[in-house]
Amino acid sequence: MKSASYFLIVSLFISSCSSNSGESEIEDLTVKDQIEAIIDELSSSDSELSYEERLALIEEAQSQLEQMPAEENIEKVKLKSKITSLSDELNSLDWVEVFSVSGAFLKDKPLNLPFWGLKGDSLKIVFKADQKTLSGRIYETKSGRDVKKLVKFDQIDFKFDVFFNSVFNLNLSSSNPIYYDAKIYRKPVDIASKFANHQVKKDSIIHEKPVANSVKAYELITESVYYEPQKFTMKNSFWSGKTPIYAAIEVPEETKYFVYTMIVTGEDNERYNPSGQMLLKEVQKNTTEYKVMGYPIFSTESTSQSLIRDLINTLSTPSREEGQSLDLYFVESENEVKKFLKEQEFKYDLANSVRGTQSRKGIVKRPKSGYSYFIMTPATGDSEMYVWFDAVALYERPFYYELQYSLK
Repeated sequence: MKSASYFLIVSLFISSCSSNSGESEIEDLTVKDQIEAIIDELSSSDSELSYEERLALIEEAQSQLEQMPAEENIEKVKLKSKITSLSDELNSLDWVEVFSVSGAFLKDKPLNLPFWGLKGDSLKIVFKADQKTLSGRIYETKSGRDVKKLVKFDQIDFKFDVFFNSVFNLNLSSSNPIYYDAKIYRKPVDIASKFANHQVKKDSIIHEKPVANSVKAYELITESVYYEPQKFTMKNSFWSGKTPIYAAIEVPEETKYFVYTMIVTGEDNERYNPSGQMLLKEVQKNTTEYKVMGYPIFSTESTSQSLIRDLINTLSTPSREEGQSLDLYFVESENEVKKFLKEQEFKYDLANSVRGTQSRKGIVKRPKSGYSYFIMTPATGDSEMYVWFDAVALYERPFYYELQYSLK
């Protein structure tokens, strides 16, 4: 005897099939129409029906077949064949495709494809790339144990059995950019496993020290060099000559680079003076674009310099005043400053020093000494020039993040 829930499933489904046509047309839905609607639903790749719901619909379709008139016998045979195939497929424990991608591109970052299996299942990975430059592993994510190690290959056709409900990961990397196809199949141990609707839940755990399967990244630390922008006044007179200005930039030991802004003007007006630590606030705001697991970083598996260069391009450029320019030199030691003041030959940073510059922004790599001196001398402009100079130190702090996967 069929349960009440059986009839509820079937009646609700048939009503939903007719709802698009309006209530007045439900009576016009033929037996053949009802059977075809059931077949369409069971054949849909988007269907989320459970095993019991599918079985109820198949049984209903088989029952409806007996009610088809004799003149539709040919159609009845065709429909019966389809229903039989769906019934066989429903109870089949053959391989089921659970993931597929074709013509995908892999470059720079490793490939991670997490997938799951239940106790007693079998899993199969089929992978093909256009170059034999891949290496990696298939592993169980909770224990970190390898299922298979992979070295210098371009194809995988690998099957293995599942002994516990687990999440696995296919982790691959390549020394060259590649195109690839990948498919993952699961052979369920029973009907319950076949219709299990699990998802892989991903969490990230941050560690101060490396652990198994962790990835190294760098947190970006910013620190203002000055409490507020430094103001300098320079004389530029035909009679008294040019008055150079020099000052030291002391940065923290861990600093890799420092970013600076310089405003050059012939007017002693506080409107040119940015309020305290505005550069620091702008740098901190823009560095939030580079994150891994919520941490602002220089890089993950890439060079820190490339992202720092990107950062400087996001900072606003100070407004420039025509006719006001100076020569700016960065030197590593006070001894070089003394040589400059004595008008002797001195060494300066060719990459970051500039002549005849107006207001500007820039980035300088920290010298080994930890100090960087800058020298400014008027190039063109009024008898008095005013300069506001600000700097922010950037340094990196390593951390390690681990991706953990679980079934949900």
